[in-house]
This record gives sequence, C-alpha cells and structure tokens, in this order.
Amino acid sequence: MTINSLLGLALTLSFIKLMAFGISLPKNFDNLWRPGAFTSFPSSIYWIMAIIAVITLFVFIKKLSKTENKIKNYFFLYFAISYISLSLFNRTLGETNITYLFLLTTSDSSLSEIFPNIVLDLFFEPPYIFWFLIVMSVIYYIGYKFKHIEYSIPFWIIPFLFIDYRTNDMVVTFITAYSAIAILGIIYSKNKSSLILQTLLFINLLAGIIVSNNLLNFGQLYIKLAISSLLIFFIPSFILLWLCNKSTKDEVNSLTWILPLTSFSFSILPFYRLRTGDCFVFYVSFSNLYIVFANISTCLLFIAIISLIINKLIPKLKNKAFYLSSLLLLFFYILDAALYYYSQFRINYQTLVWTMTMNDIFKTTLTTCFNYLTYTSFILTISVLSISLILLYKSKNLFTNKSLKFNFLIIILISQISITLLQLSDPIPQTLRDPFFELIKSIPAPKYFQQHLSMEEIIKGFQECKLPLKNYNEKKVNKESIANKKFTNVILITLESVHWRYVNMFGKEPKTWPLISKLKDRMEIFPFIYSNFPDSTSADYALITSLIPYDHLFLHKNPDIIHKSLVNELKNYNYNTCLFSSESLNDGGLNNLIKSLPFDHQFSFNSYDNKYKDIMWSWGYKEDFTCKKILEFLDNRNINNPYFVWYRTVYPHAPFEILESNDKLLFQEKDEYGDLSLLARYQNALVYLDKVLYDFINKITELDKKNNQQTIIIMVGDHGEKLGEKDNNETAGHGLLTTPQLQNVVCIMIKPDNEGFKINNNIGSQIDITPTILDYLNITPSVERYEQGRSLYSNDLASRPIYLSSIQSYALIDDGYFFEFRDKNSPNFRVTKLNFSNNDFKPYYESLANWPDHKDIYQKYQRVKKFFELQKELLNQL
Repeated sequence: MTINSLLGLALTLSFIKLMAFGISLPKNFDNLWRPGAFTSFPSSIYWIMAIIAVITLFVFIKKLSKTENKIKNYFFLYFAISYISLSLFNRTLGETNITYLFLLTTSDSSLSEIFPNIVLDLFFEPPYIFWFLIVMSVIYYIGYKFKHIEYSIPFWIIPFLFIDYRTNDMVVTFITAYSAIAILGIIYSKNKSSLILQTLLFINLLAGIIVSNNLLNFGQLYIKLAISSLLIFFIPSFILLWLCNKSTKDEVNSLTWILPLTSFSFSILPFYRLRTGDCFVFYVSFSNLYIVFANISTCLLFIAIISLIINKLIPKLKNKAFYLSSLLLLFFYILDAALYYYSQFRINYQTLVWTMTMNDIFKTTLTTCFNYLTYTSFILTISVLSISLILLYKSKNLFTNKSLKFNFLIIILISQISITLLQLSDPIPQTLRDPFFELIKSIPAPKYFQQHLSMEEIIKGFQECKLPLKNYNEKKVNKESIANKKFTNVILITLESVHWRYVNMFGKEPKTWPLISKLKDRMEIFPFIYSNFPDSTSADYALITSLIPYDHLFLHKNPDIIHKSLVNELKNYNYNTCLFSSESLNDGGLNNLIKSLPFDHQFSFNSYDNKYKDIMWSWGYKEDFTCKKILEFLDNRNINNPYFVWYRTVYPHAPFEILESNDKLLFQEKDEYGDLSLLARYQNALVYLDKVLYDFINKITELDKKNNQQTIIIMVGDHGEKLGEKDNNETAGHGLLTTPQLQNVVCIMIKPDNEGFKINNNIGSQIDITPTILDYLNITPSVERYEQGRSLYSNDLASRPIYLSSIQSYALIDDGYFFEFRDKNSPNFRVTKLNFSNNDFKPYYESLANWPDHKDIYQKYQRVKKFFELQKELLNQL
C-alpha cells in the first residue's frame, strides 16, 4: 500500500460518486432548495476566516518579496483589474438587485441606461472606484520608491473592503477553503504551478453552470451571465499564470496558488445576488469537485489503518488486505448509489440492522430488490463496477507525476475543508452526502455517553409541545359486573402498504375496492389518519400501544419491551385475545412486542413449515389462507367470552406479486420492457385484497348470526408506498419520506349493523386507534400505562398537533396544514393544505408555494425536533 494506491482508490471512488450524483440529480433536484434565513455560521468561523486570510496574505507577501519587479507589477495589475471588475459586477443599482453584468447581457439594455450609474460609482457613490484607484496608485508609487512594492499589498486590500459582498455561508466556505489551499500551495508546492487546478476549476464551473441552467431552465440570459462572469475573472488569472510560467525563476510558480482563491471567489460573488443564491443549486453549480471528493479522506484513512493493522498481524498478506477492502468499498458505494436512485435509501447503521431483522434475507429482501431492478440498471451497475475496477488497477500509475499528485491532494483537501465548514452552518442535502461518511455517523454512541431526562422533565416537555402525555392508573375491574355484560367482538386488521391514494371505492373510477364498497351502509371512514412512522412494525407498535415510535428500529433495539396496550385493556374485560399474522413476527423485531402481550392464541408465518408450502409467497402466507385459519379458529371456539383478533396482512407488499388466486387483472399498464408496471401490479393486488377481505367480513357476519354476537372490524393501513410517481421522484419503496399522500393511510370501521354511512373528518394518526376502539366499546381504561393518542370521537381534537416521522424526515400536522421537514437536521420545509373531496370521499392536498411567517416555521421545526428527542427518552425509560 502506497500513497499512489490510496490516490488511485480516491480517484475510483470519485468516479462512482460522480456517476451516482449525475444519475440521481434529476430525481432529487428539488431537495437542493433551502431557506437561507436559517443558515448562519457561529461567529467563531468568521474569526477563523480572518486569521486564515491574514496568514494567506503574509505567506504571499513573503514569497513575492523574493521575485523580480516585473512579476510584482504583473500581480499589481491583476489586482487592479480584479478590483474594478468586482466593484462593477458585484454592484447593484440603487435598491434593486440588478447588476451591471445583468444589464450588459440583457439585449434591451443600452449604454444610456448604464453610463450614469457607472459615473456615480466611479466618483460620487460607494464604492468610489476612481478615487480608490488613485489611492492604490499612490500606495504602489510609495512601495516602488522604497523598493518594497510587496509591502503595499496590505494597503491595497483596503478598497476591496468597501465592496458590498452580501456573502452567505457557502461563499464563506469556499473562500476559507481556498485561502487554506493558497497557503499550502505557496509553501509546499515546491515551485509547481497551479495551472492544473485552475484549469480543472474553470472546466468544473463551466460544466456546473450548464447543468444548473438545464435544470433551472433560466435560458440564455443565465448562460450569458455565468459565462461573462467566468471570462471577466478567469481570463486575467490565466494570463497571469502564463506570464509567471515564462519567468526564469521557478519559485514564481508557487505564487500562482493565490489565483484559484481570487478567480474562484470573484467569479461566484455576482451569482449570489440572483434569487437562488441561498440554495444548494449554486453549491452544485460551483462545486462539482467538492461533491466528488468530499469526505473521501475519511474512507482513505479508514482503509489505510485497517490495511496496516492486518499487514502487521498477518505479514504474508502484504497488500492483499488493501485491495480486498478497496473492492468491498467499491461495492458498497455502487450498492448505495443504486439503493438511493430507486428508493432514496442510504446504507447506514439503521438500514443494515433493519435488513438483518428480516426473517429470510435472501428469499425475501433480495428477491424484492431484484424485482425492482431493470435491465438498464443492471447493465449500468456492471459497467460502473467494471470501469471502477479498471480505474483502481491503472490509476496508481497516474500519480508518478509529482505536480499531478500534489494537485490531486489539494483537491481532496479543498473538498474536506469545504464540506466540514458547510456542515457547521447547514446540513448537506442527501444527494450530496458521502455514503461512507454517513455510515460512520449513523453508528449510535454507547449508552453511557447519553444523558437522560427525568420523567418530570419529559412530561413537562410534552406539555410545551402541545401534546400532553396521558397517564392511566390501574383500576380494579369488577369481574362480577361484567360477567353478564355482552361486549362487541373486535377485529383489528393492519393492512400492508395500503394508503388512500389508490383505494377507490365510491366515486373515482376504476374502483380498486368495488366489493367492500357494497358495505357502505355499515361503514364509517376516517379519511385523515396518518402513519406515525412509515414502517410496518413501527405502525403496529403505534396502533397497539398508542405511543409514537421515534425510529423504525425501536422494537429491534429493545428486546425486553413491557408496554401495556389495547390487548391488556381488553384482556381485563374478559376478552379472548388472538393474533394472526401472514408475515413472520421476527421481521423488524415485532416479536419483541408480541411476546410481552397476553395473547391467548397466536398464528404467524413460518417459512420452515412444509405443511403450508402451497399457500406461501415471497413475504408470507397468502391472505385467503390466513383468513381461513382465523375463521376456523373462531368457529371452533368453545368459550362464550368476546374475542379480540389482531390480523396482520403482508399482502400487498413490494414487489406486489400476482398470485394465482388473483387471476382477474383489471389493470394492464405496461412498463418500458412490456411487463406489468409497478403501479399496475399494486392496483391488481388491491383488487385481490378487496375480494379476500369482503369474503372474510361476510363470513364473520354469518358467524355472528350463528353465535348471536356482534363484531366491529377496523382496517388500518400501516404506511404508503412509492410506486414510481413523478411527485415521488420516480422512486419506489417506503420508510424515507413523510409526504401527505404517502402517510395518509386507509382507516375504515365496519360496524355490525346498517347504521348508515358516516364520515369522521377528525385528523389523527395510528396512535388514536386504541383509544377510539375503547371509546366505541364504552370501556374505561383500567391498566396502568401511558398514552399519547386521543379518541377520534372526542370534541377537542382541532387544536391538537400530529407528530409524524420517517427515516429521513419529520412532519407536523397543525391547524389543517401538513408541514414537512424533509431533512431532520434542517428547517427546510414544504407546506400542504388538507382538503376533502365529497365526490369520492377521499382527502386531496393543495401544495402551497410558501408560508408567510418564516419565524413560525422555524418554531414548528424546533417543536417537532424537541418532541422526538423527548419521545426517545420516554420510550427508552418505559
């Protein structure tokens, strides 16, 4: 393992990152937007920046003092031209946001419009360009007289301070990073020119401008502005580079490392006056080098340490450890890129553990993944892997040139400094993050490093979040008084991946649930119920316990859960409690919750049970089989107690296989390869589920008549599903986003009698199901437990906030609006108004362009973040 080998690995990883970024950018472009009002550095950063600037100036002057006067004059001329250009082209006219650069590139502007303003700026208004040029000339003359021109440079900086820069955190980041690089280049470049870096930088900016223009559709004016800015500030720097390279003194070349700082900084400043200056669009436009190389140093350090340790322990391996770990790292980067492209998932500690909790990883998880892959993606993945391996093998020979090696190291260093600084000010969007760095960051700290709040502090915090925590004390139930009371049976059905978007019953055609529509007179629908966390086991936890999960691994991480729940409450009232699951209880750690609940009977999917192989599919038992087992059990019961059945479906689950019993395919939409599209498969799966559930409900009704009983059936979706829709960035899967449509799950109550169709428009979430069931049954809570849900029959729900989360996002429903914070570490938001359609009895959503009060948004974001920090404390203490 050598420095060349590590640089070769860096180049290979950079190729993969650039490919991944380019492919995924169109789908994730909207994630680059951010509200600039919330981005600011701590004040210490500006002091650090000032110190670095002073050091940069000092080393530059020291090196310049050793050169001939001709070179000194070249640099003075360059700074004078830069000052004039920067004064004019970073200058706005009056109180407008229009610059001279904008006017010069606009076809309908004239010199008569521009000239008066230039005269004012030259002589009568800041930045007083003419007078400062005179001052600079006088300073130059004094330096020339005393034969130390270089010492007049600090005084030449003074006019630059009177320019209105209007910098934001990204500009500060860039300038600080390039200042540090200027210091290193001047001192350690060993008189090598910065020409390579300067050329790469120019090409990088030009490419970024073209890509950004295509994505933003700014048109010719934007291209004119961008290229004009580059030419104005880069042409003088290239001329100066050429003049320095002609010098007879080699050490002159080291002075050119000041040029990437000046040319880059001066060229980007005018662009931050455009309306998009506070978003990551311009980070993309001006920093593709950063995106490619950012945080790769973390990988290199890790690989180097691991390889050295292995080589010390097993000397015979020599460099094999390095190449093996490099291959694993390449595979990791490519797999992460593919996952992010198709589902917006990143490989981190949580997703790895989540995958490992699957009952049968190879049979279910991998089968599902391969169903999503297309021929194009397969060929692309193989191509990227092949090119990466060739690069890794050949690239170490590229760095025999010392100048190229130094430039390459400088680029990595620029990227690392920039990304580190920027993260102090604002979180980096997902599409710009380095997968290995994110994996390292996601590993949780040991428990003894974590601080804990007291229960009193937690309860007070929830009150401040406007969702007080209910605390029920144990109450003795009079068994004699309820012995002769006739209770209603309860069947709670958790529906896999069913949300309102594609469940069409009454109005909208084509109907995906035509049969269940026939039960309309027995039906009460709850259109505005949302998934607390878009993951199956998290949804199950919220439904049964009335507590909000703070992440999707909560059940897996807590093997000894003892949470009293709906099951305990009904058990106290002599209910016979049963669980039927078409999927394995081991998936997602659900069994950790189930084993703590007092179920009298359990039946769940077992992949090793050969007795039922004919009725299995990739993810579990077919639903008609599970319904049959429930009916057989209920029909053979020998006790008169009421029953509670929790039925957990696993169909439809991606990849939405077409089962043999679903032979009637109403939806025939094809994908680009002539196969049934993902959406068509999902809609056909809904039709199959409609038939199975309709038959099941009818047979329960017959059983009730036979046994003179009554049963309510509550159907609740666990989460939504992305099916390649444009508004979901053409991605698939669930668990990542908290959009209104994705989290808006089906919630329907089928009552024993024809009470008439009812619509309950109260806004709630899965934690409200347990208190709603108990309220309907007129059962007073009797078990000692905490609860966060409210009955959907309550009259005081209007002012209550709803807290939702996903792997990546937070959401808050407040006063009829859905506030989505797509990155948990950023107040960047989207807001949607909740509405209801009387035509098809479904919710619909009106996306708002903005929210008038940014301070209010920031307060909401802080409240959501605080709530989930408190929730984590609460659940870990229960």
